[in-house]
Amino acid sequence: QQIRSDLRCYFLLYIARYIQMVISVCLEPKRKDFVEMFVHHVVSVILTISAYWWGFIHVAVIIMLLLDPADVPLHLAKCCKYMAEASGVNAKKYWRCLADVLFAIFVIMFFITRLVMYGYVVWS
Repeated sequence: QQIRSDLRCYFLLYIARYIQMVISVCLEPKRKDFVEMFVHHVVSVILTISAYWWGFIHVAVIIMLLLDPADVPLHLAKCCKYMAEASGVNAKKYWRCLADVLFAIFVIMFFITRLVMYGYVVWS
């Protein structure tokens, strides 16, 4: 099966992103969720490479596009938490509030994309 060049590029960038995450999890200071994050990223790489190898391109692209948008506010919320830890007393409130708002956005996006829309794709 011939894969369109834009989908091939998307897959390769996606795989590269998760390989980079595996490496960065190993290089960063160890957190409480080190094992979970390491396993998550390794499994993501394996699943993406498997989908590419066996030709499940269209299904995999839909799943990748559904699962990734919710990660943006989650990572921004994490950044705000780190900024709160490094800030003074006045700025700490601002960064914590912003992190809470971003986490609420994450929860809404998670529900819509990963529970509602993903469920629809799986059952259709």
